[in-house]
Parts: sequence; C-alpha cells; structure tokens
Amino acid sequence: MAKEIRTVKRDLWRSDDFNGLSRDARLTWVALISYADDHGRFKADPRELWAFAWLHDGDMHVEDVGHHLAEMVERGMIAPYSVDGRDYFEIPTWSKHQRVDNASKSPIPAPRGDSPQSAAVRGELPHAAAGGEGRGEEGRGDAADRGEPPAPFCSKHPGGTDDPCRACGNARRRRDEWDAEVRNRATPTPKRGPCDHSKATKQGLTVCECDARLEDGVWRAAA
Repeated sequence: MAKEIRTVKRDLWRSDDFNGLSRDARLTWVALISYADDHGRFKADPRELWAFAWLHDGDMHVEDVGHHLAEMVERGMIAPYSVDGRDYFEIPTWSKHQRVDNASKSPIPAPRGDSPQSAAVRGELPHAAAGGEGRGEEGRGDAADRGEPPAPFCSKHPGGTDDPCRACGNARRRRDEWDAEVRNRATPTPKRGPCDHSKATKQGLTVCECDARLEDGVWRAAA
C-alpha cells in the first residue's frame, strides 16, 4: 500500500508557472498535490476539488475552482483528457516531483493515445471542469484552430478590469505574442542575392559566411 506522503518542494515558490497563477489558484495547486491519486490524475470535477480544498471558505465557489483549473491548463500544469466519455486531468510533471512507492491502483484510467496532449494543445477544458460551459477560455481552442486572435482578457473578465488580475496579464501577453507572430508572417523576408565574398575578402578570410572557400585565389562554393 502506498504511503500518503506528498512533497511540496522549495523550488515551487520560484516557479514561473506557479507564480503566474492567480493567488487563490496557487493554493488550489498546492491542494492538488494532496488531492491527485498516486499517478497524478484526478476527475475533472471542480465540485469535488472545491469540497476538498475550499469547503470552509464562504467566499470561494465551485466556479472559482473551475477558473483555477483553466489557469493551470493554460500554463500546461495539468493536461485534460477523456476516456469513455468521462473527463479527467493529469499532472504531466507528477513523476518528476513526487515519489510514490508501491502506488495503489487508481479507479481513474490512464490517458489513451494522444488524448491528453491533443486536448492540452487545443486549450480545451473538460465540460465538467468548466462548470458546464465546456471551456476554461471561451472558444479559445476553436479560435486557435480558425486562426483567430486569443482574447486579450481572462474568462473571468471578458471585458477587462481595472483591478489587478494576473490571468488578464497572461492573456494580454499571449495576445501580444500572437499579434507579433502575425506581423512577422506578413513581412516578407528579403531575398539575398548570390554572395560576392566581399566581406570575407576585406577581412582577409579564406572561409566565407556562405561556406565558400578561397583556394588558389579563387572562391569555390562549398560542396
């Protein structure tokens, strides 16, 4: 029987992904270390996770926990997958940070094939974890597939907010990166003509940056 000992490493508090979560989501992540099974898997049901971690906090709701899970999916900290129509999450780095001797058999099935990776890449959140809406960021996966820009704000503040919000900051950074990539694609790369080796000649080099070599006073192209 596996020992119920889970580890919270000091490096966690220096992690960019962990510190990129909202304050309450960070505590939910720490709770997940105890909540997940011996293989780092758990049901995609924020109600159960809320009851485990936040039951005695009247200002924390199931919907908030759903947003926490969405933040973790965005940062790749958990990977959603489905087996036989049921939704689950897996912590991809579980075996790297947790050592569980004689892990107990879990009622939660392991991911099959490409299901966790494909869902994580699409940015989808299982229906149950999204509080019935089906996604942590509304339409984020479909928008990516259609080449549409990601939302500049988090799902909790679709119209933006004047209050500090780390998730909105992350969303704006993704939007800025997307815009920059679009601009780069729209800017054609100038074509370079044939190299005349003038730079190498001026510097007295026998090997040009185009890999040609100077032999007997003649530049010869690389084979």
